[in-house]
Amino acid sequence: MLVLLLACTLPCGPGTHINGGTCVGNTIGDSGASDSGGDTDTDSDTDTDTDTDTDTDTSAGCTVSTDGTAPYSTIQDAVDAASDGDTITVCAGSYDRVAIDRTTVSLVGAGEDVTTITGTSSHAAIEASEASDLAISGFTLTGTGPSGGAAALYLDDCTGTVTDVRVADITGTLGNDGVRVISGSVTFERMLFEDNKAMNALLMVLSGGTDVLRHSIFRNNGYDGAGGMLLVAAGGTNTEVSNNLFEENAAAGVSALVVVSTGTVAYNNVFYDSPTSAYWTETLYPVEADSGSTFMNNIASGCYICMSLTGSGADYNIAYGSGREGYVLYQPSHDAGSHNLTTDPLFSDPASGDYSLTAFSPAVDGGNPAAAYDDVDGSRNDMGVFGGPGGSGW
Repeated sequence: MLVLLLACTLPCGPGTHINGGTCVGNTIGDSGASDSGGDTDTDSDTDTDTDTDTDTDTSAGCTVSTDGTAPYSTIQDAVDAASDGDTITVCAGSYDRVAIDRTTVSLVGAGEDVTTITGTSSHAAIEASEASDLAISGFTLTGTGPSGGAAALYLDDCTGTVTDVRVADITGTLGNDGVRVISGSVTFERMLFEDNKAMNALLMVLSGGTDVLRHSIFRNNGYDGAGGMLLVAAGGTNTEVSNNLFEENAAAGVSALVVVSTGTVAYNNVFYDSPTSAYWTETLYPVEADSGSTFMNNIASGCYICMSLTGSGADYNIAYGSGREGYVLYQPSHDAGSHNLTTDPLFSDPASGDYSLTAFSPAVDGGNPAAAYDDVDGSRNDMGVFGGPGGSGW
């Protein structure tokens, strides 16, 4: 049975995300703030509030602010004073980099459109080591970062979540990465990577144990002059990359923008780039799936050669471009799955950012028929960002 997916225009702008087919303001949750939600505590401290945690019981509803209304003016001071398990809420403003040395902490900004943390040439905007149940949300992260390190976020042997975070305007020539995960297990969701122009850099490196990247957008990233940028290098054991959009990105000096390495599962992603982009050649592809990876239900369109595939785990994908060999390059031989298609996926309006499928798209009910990939309504997988078990997360 054909299922027509809800039309939705991607991507939303900063400070918003897609929810039920509509761009809405990001909701970071109540952030652990005692008086910043929808409650009615407006009695200006004349009540008999029994909450003794005065660090978060402020008129601004924040632990940190730049205007003197909160207990701390820097995020680092708040982290240094925190105990394991504390939630640190950050008001709108621009802040210096922070190092998290607590085992368990939540760092919650007022929203990625209004709260920015900037790293230095020596340190990422946020760094954490050996943190468990770490939670970071509601920030824009930017900076240059050190050579061989990260500019936005560096996580070493951590577990936790990073949600509703924007990584933007990373520049430099030092080979600095945007986000780097070393071991551990971290879930990234509703991330926005845009306008990053660092050279000889990896925008996101997932080399942990069971990292997850889903419902995220990579847009208008690329090189600035010589050198190149790799958007994602996913190589951790059982790393998952699902329901993400890669749109209008560029690179030079690398073989692919996204590398799906052995042990990684990547499904229901969309890779879309303008067919007139000069950087697309016979040796540069939007995505490369290595032998030993699972690469299913993805769509790449608007490129020259859209996919470089190796191994039987690369199957049930659509590659539609303008290059040779049906827009798919099989490495080292034609040993990929037999259900890959080289036909127009019939997006609704990709030029306007609408990657929903039209009624007659070959991607509707065209994904892997295994139940593990079924859409949220129980029907067979629809390829692309709105299909599969995570299709409703936008």
